[in-house]
Amino acid sequence: MGLGAKVLSKALVPFVGGAGKELGALVADQLRYVRWKNAVRILERAASSLVTERFGRRMCQLNSSFHF
Repeated sequence: MGLGAKVLSKALVPFVGGAGKELGALVADQLRYVRWKNAVRILERAASSLVTERFGRRMCQLNSSFHF
């Protein structure tokens, strides 16, 4: 669990008890997913740019197992 999620979790514990820890973990998971999704998009754009730069125009469709 990241530092931000730990701080959020500790702040919520007095109000909601154990459910606060679960909420903090859920928030942390969602943040990790968004960051991962952004990283995949950046890599796909970089690969697309390399293909365009190398061949002058997009000549092939990159195969990607990640579809959003």
